[in-house]
Amino acid sequence: MDTEKEAYLYQTLDGGAVRCDTCGHACVIPPGKLGFCKTRENRGGTLYSLEYGLISSVNVNPVEKKPLFHFYPGSSLLTIGSWSCTFVCPWCQNDGISKTGPQGKASQSYTMTPQTLLDITLENGCAGTSMSFSEPTTFLEYAVDVFKLTRDAGLYNTVVTNGYFTPAAADLMLESGADAFNIDIKGDAETYAQYCSGDIEKVWQNVKKLRDSGAHIELTTLVIPDVNDSDACLNGIAARIVQEAGPETPWHISRYHPAYRFHNPPTPVRTLEQAYDIGKENGLLYIYAGNIPGHRYENTCCPSCGEELIRRVGFEVQRNRLGEDRRCPECGQEIPIVGRWERI
Repeated sequence: MDTEKEAYLYQTLDGGAVRCDTCGHACVIPPGKLGFCKTRENRGGTLYSLEYGLISSVNVNPVEKKPLFHFYPGSSLLTIGSWSCTFVCPWCQNDGISKTGPQGKASQSYTMTPQTLLDITLENGCAGTSMSFSEPTTFLEYAVDVFKLTRDAGLYNTVVTNGYFTPAAADLMLESGADAFNIDIKGDAETYAQYCSGDIEKVWQNVKKLRDSGAHIELTTLVIPDVNDSDACLNGIAARIVQEAGPETPWHISRYHPAYRFHNPPTPVRTLEQAYDIGKENGLLYIYAGNIPGHRYENTCCPSCGEELIRRVGFEVQRNRLGEDRRCPECGQEIPIVGRWERI
């Protein structure tokens, strides 16, 4: 199949240049050149995506691995990624695919039409898809074409993203059938400027936009020693979540391990527990600790009476006491969880 396709979001400028309207960088790309992410090329005034259906990774995952804890708990989805990213984070956990463009990667990739991906999703009994592993914005055209097919087949679609896309890209994903988003919140404005080559305000704008659209959103912060683990930084994130997304929005605080070019020591578990306390002090109702399997903060508890409602170990749901009414069986508090599931 042809893995090059005209981009869906761009504008033609004077002199043959184009402006990519997919991500927050808004690259102005001269003829014959690539954008920041190296996945889009200006060919004679037409912008092309170079990784349409060029799949670096494919796997069946539990939805909890995204992580999405309040969306179809216990279900599985077909997860794919392609190549490259719109950020340059030096601690990337998927650097094998995110730190290189699609050039010369055909022999290391699967190629799948959207219909083929739908067929594989159905064959594996998955409830939906996840655009993940690498940054979905870089393969937006393919993702939205998949969403249209899977939505029509009655499946759900999820996006695991750094949130650095344009309002037009957000609208396109929503219109095509994106149902749920997990967005990374990497720190404060200084973190984004120093480590990511990004503007945090563009991410928060998308958090608010998606919330206002009615999409399901959850947020994740990889807590990294000496980067974003200060009380001031974590307080700022928690307060902004309440402001832009609401106190019922799940916040996943995940343990960092050294990766790629970053060698700070792993995050102490106590730091995550302190982050949990900070989130609660700011009014967040659902906070989860990640990458520490078996910790009590992996579980969903009733914010009113404290009763354990969903028990998890790692990415496995071991017990789910919620019924179709989504109410705590002890006090009747409604829990904001989307989807269908069987009580375990």
